[in-house]
Amino acid sequence: PPLSVSRLAKNMSRGGRDGKTAVVVGTITDDVRMFKVPKIKVCALRVTDGARSRIIEAGGEIITFDQLALRSPKGQGCVLMQGCFCILAVTLNLTLEPRDA
Repeated sequence: PPLSVSRLAKNMSRGGRDGKTAVVVGTITDDVRMFKVPKIKVCALRVTDGARSRIIEAGGEIITFDQLALRSPKGQGCVLMQGCFCILAVTLNLTLEPRDA
């Protein structure tokens, strides 16, 4: 599931996560409601153009999983994150065709 930049910043601002890399197996999307994006190191499968430009402008870094495997092969200094599955369930239910009774 997708994860917004604001949720990513909120999760990374918790204690003990400074200087660590956020690892997202999914898409990172832009959130226009957040005015200032903090400096974040991110590893993700896909990053939208808006989110990519905002993270890089803030001095952050976006890497691939190949680069992450070379930097920290044991996964030290990484924080795993995922998006909300309830949004995915709502989207699937709205796109399904209604059943005939």
